[in-house]
This record gives sequence, structure tokens and C-alpha cells, in this order.
Amino acid sequence: MHKLGLQGMPRRVVMYDPQFATLNQLCTIGAFFLAISVIPFALNAIFSWQKGELAGDNPWESLTLEWTTSSPPMIENWEVLPVVTHGLYDYGDNHDQSK
Repeated sequence: MHKLGLQGMPRRVVMYDPQFATLNQLCTIGAFFLAISVIPFALNAIFSWQKGELAGDNPWESLTLEWTTSSPPMIENWEVLPVVTHGLYDYGDNHDQSK
């Protein structure tokens, strides 16, 4: 549609010039494919909400502080100040997490 605008197609008119018909049809087909591609996502989201397994407090075994609190978090997040036991960039180094 950007290319159509650069070619001089006006906006907000009832009938477009026939010289823009091919690209307009291509844009329309693309819009239909985009709309259809949302269907698998929507079905997956509905299925996951209804029958999906609930994730735990840290499903990705992340090492950062936001994953050390419970889900949903408590009012103040932690009872005591958490202790950082890993380096800043240690994610993925297979550090032992007390499970």
C-alpha cells in the first residue's frame, strides 16, 4: 500500500483508478492471508486457557530476581531481601538452582 501511495493513488475515495487495481487486489489477498493466520493463534490461546497446564513460579529456570518471587507475587514480593547467587550474565550456564 505504501507503493500504491507513492504511485499517486488517492485515499478515501469511492472508486480507485484502474491502474491501481492489481496492487489493490494483491493487498486485499494479503489482508485475507493475514486474517486467516490469526486463527491458529486464537485456537491455541483458547485451548491453552481451557486445558493447558499451569506454569510454575519459574518455568524457564531463569536466574534473574523477578523469577525468584512467587506467582502471583506477594504484596512486597519477598519476605526478606533476596541474595544474588549468580553473575549478571550467567543465564544458560546450567547453574544448580535449588528446586
